[in-house]
Amino acid sequence: MIQRLGPAVDFMNTNAQNNPSLREIAAIVYLSPSHFHRLFQAAFSLTPHQYMLEKRMNKATKLLVSGRLRVSEVATLCGYDNLFYFSRIFKKYHGYTPTIMRNNSMPMQP
Repeated sequence: MIQRLGPAVDFMNTNAQNNPSLREIAAIVYLSPSHFHRLFQAAFSLTPHQYMLEKRMNKATKLLVSGRLRVSEVATLCGYDNLFYFSRIFKKYHGYTPTIMRNNSMPMQP
């Protein structure tokens, strides 16, 4: 089953920041959105939405920890047009804000 979903997973990994629709992802493997959703959840124990969110939040975390970008830039690179929405989703996912993540990851200034 995972092999059957492979092209869709590759597409999701490559296009997570574009937030593709379930219909778009399912079409990659010639399935209906509802059937794809069921197969994906059975194979990965996550919904496609949860999988995409995890990809976006992992990317955001890596970018924030690097400390080279502003939070607004990270939001944009992760596919969020609205900084406040990104911050809310990030906090819900991690339990703290992107600013706290970024500031705690930066080296202390002498």
